[in-house]
Amino acid sequence: MTSGIDILQEVLRECLEEKEARMVKANKAQPMTRQTEAGLEKWCSKCEAYRPADLDHFYQDNRSKTKLSSWCRKCQRASVGSSNKQSKPVKGNGDNTLVLDFSNADMLLADLQAEAVTDFRSTEMQALYLISKGLLKEANQNGRP
Repeated sequence: MTSGIDILQEVLRECLEEKEARMVKANKAQPMTRQTEAGLEKWCSKCEAYRPADLDHFYQDNRSKTKLSSWCRKCQRASVGSSNKQSKPVKGNGDNTLVLDFSNADMLLADLQAEAVTDFRSTEMQALYLISKGLLKEANQNGRP
């Protein structure tokens, strides 16, 4: 019989696998710049296209190697416009944010909260503990150190 905690671990493991897949895709990204007959072009990581590497197509960003932003002006304008119309995103560092939605699993949330109280943890810390415990168990089963 599967407990609510086992189900939570499975759901969280799937979320982590999806994030890892996105990170692998991001690591296989195009080169930031390329030289063509038309001149230097820069890769826009949002629309995934090359654009001329100039201030007409990218905003200035002195923190980057190319001194240009990673998103083209068109994508940044679209992002600013859409964020004003929609609710504010959850604060976090993009890929490092994990959101757990218990709206359809009240009993699972109650079990998690009860277990957190017993272990003197916050609900969030209990969820992270269970994730790490499940991942370590899985790693040990697969023979990884």
